[in-house]
Amino acid sequence: MRHSLALAFVAFSISLVAAEEAKTPAPAAVAAPAKDVKMFPSAKPGFKQVIIRLPELKGDATIEIVARKSAMVDGINNHSFGGKLKECNVEGWGYNYFEMEVSPVCMSTLMAGSQEEMAPRPVAVPVRGQGFSGLRYNPRLPLVIYVPTDVEVSYRVWTPGAEIKP
Repeated sequence: MRHSLALAFVAFSISLVAAEEAKTPAPAAVAAPAKDVKMFPSAKPGFKQVIIRLPELKGDATIEIVARKSAMVDGINNHSFGGKLKECNVEGWGYNYFEMEVSPVCMSTLMAGSQEEMAPRPVAVPVRGQGFSGLRYNPRLPLVIYVPTDVEVSYRVWTPGAEIKP
């Protein structure tokens, strides 16, 4: 059966905890003790640990990770970075976490425009690739993602719509 998906929440404020910022309290929507993340490895050099705490929901849901990286690009072309979200396991615990790989090269369309439109400006460019959508929704465990320090992460929650088509 095919479920029509509807965007349940356009944007969630997420709880980001970088390894460097462990001293300051994170703006968490759902408070949870730090002991539930102690089993996860610390971030490698050049990476940060992002912790997303999901609220309880009724029914089925999936998660889409939305990543953005700041870059100097023009204002007329479409830009994106290639990426990959790889699932890993915490040895001895059975918990999973994700590691994000981001290409250093920004892809772009090649449209021409006026000199003003083609002037480089800082923009948050999306990171797109394999493994960013369809993640299992589990509010009992934090969603832990290791991303490069220059990447910002947010997420969307997708739930099935009320209408089920044959």
